[in-house]
Amino acid sequence: MARPRILWLAVSDGRGHLMRAQLMRQLLARVGVDVDIVTTSDDGAAFVASFGAPCAVLSRDFGIHFDGQQNLRKARTAAGMFAYVLAPGRCRADLRWLERRARGAALVVNDSFHPALLVAGLGNGALRGRLVQVYGETLRRAVQGFWGARGPYADAVARALGRSRACIEHSFADGPSPDAGVIRLPPLFAQPRRDRAAVRAALGVPAGGRLATIYLNPYFRDPALAHALERALAAAGFTVHAVGEGFASRPGWIARDPALVEAVTAADLFVSAAGMASLGQARTFGVPFLAIATAQPEQRANLAPLRAAAGPRCRVVDVGPDLERRLATALGELSFTGSRPDPRHAVMRLQARWVEAVTGLLREPQEKVS
Repeated sequence: MARPRILWLAVSDGRGHLMRAQLMRQLLARVGVDVDIVTTSDDGAAFVASFGAPCAVLSRDFGIHFDGQQNLRKARTAAGMFAYVLAPGRCRADLRWLERRARGAALVVNDSFHPALLVAGLGNGALRGRLVQVYGETLRRAVQGFWGARGPYADAVARALGRSRACIEHSFADGPSPDAGVIRLPPLFAQPRRDRAAVRAALGVPAGGRLATIYLNPYFRDPALAHALERALAAAGFTVHAVGEGFASRPGWIARDPALVEAVTAADLFVSAAGMASLGQARTFGVPFLAIATAQPEQRANLAPLRAAAGPRCRVVDVGPDLERRLATALGELSFTGSRPDPRHAVMRLQARWVEAVTGLLREPQEKVS
């Protein structure tokens, strides 16, 4: 019998969606399922290629817009969304392209909230019975509340989700989702393969030294931010492993690191914005976390409980004036003591839950949707 195939559209905004897609491609291949990845930019395809996976590019007509400090440009994003959905030859052309690409696919994944596959969920076309929406809980709230918590747009998004085959919502909440048709899972990330000592040696951390691993997604491009981080961490005595596509040409930074999860596990400090995968890694690996806070709606929602419950191993620093001084203050307040759990079994269980959720949908008949 032919292996089942999944078409997985992962938007390239940030990189978490693509990271999840390529990781699920690896995990599902082990159980006899093929994943065909599609994304929305050439840079996103290059990111997937760094993990050795092929990736096609849908039209470049849709994207979310941020400034160089990852602050959402809401007006520009809204204008682009309207133009994409309403202009002839954009959204409809992409939907036709996806329908052709999805011929023979058992499932079509929308990761996360690409308008073409939300529109497909509202209609009765060829994809609707196979659509699986994948998204973060806080991202769903941000998307539905883009023009207010109530109104035609929020209602249309809710209908598109409700009429899809299933929704996989990653969340830090415990227990199953109260919403029918929603599978709630923790955020997904990769399994570290090398031990901490080997990674630290490869990164040039001296004996008795401390390692800070920085990951900033491609929306971070402001050199003042990179400069403040470099100076504050150097003053605190850290060896720095810095990853960020927006700073690829900056000395001491690299654009991508396919083994980033190992550098996070090996670190004494993890510095990143408050994406769900970054938060999940900090929690699972027990690494002290310095969260960089910007006006990105999903991450602001992630930060609210983080600020409320922040213990001595977590600090939040808002991007803005006098950043270097405030970073130094946060570093001085962080605790770097305490035990570190062995994360291997936790990550194995996490990955197994994601694989079971998707393969379970493959086993179910296509019966949903009214």
